[in-house]
Amino acid sequence: MIQLLRLLLILLVVELGYCGYLIADRMARPLPVLPDAESIDPLLMTDFRELAVQAESGSSKEWIRLGQAFLGQGFYGYAENCFRQAI
Repeated sequence: MIQLLRLLLILLVVELGYCGYLIADRMARPLPVLPDAESIDPLLMTDFRELAVQAESGSSKEWIRLGQAFLGQGFYGYAENCFRQAI
């Protein structure tokens, strides 16, 4: 019985440590920076926002997509930031 309690306690500590790691990793992810909405077509800005929400997941594939969208519209500085985050 005592061994079972020790095993459960060790399992609980490992799970808490892993959850803490996941939370810290999620909090350390940078948010995508979007250009000023006043100088951009509203339809284009909604596309940028959708891609930015997808990029918040942290996957490099989504960051590259957002960077390519910025690059295609001439926002080279924003695209560079996205590509750096993707690496």
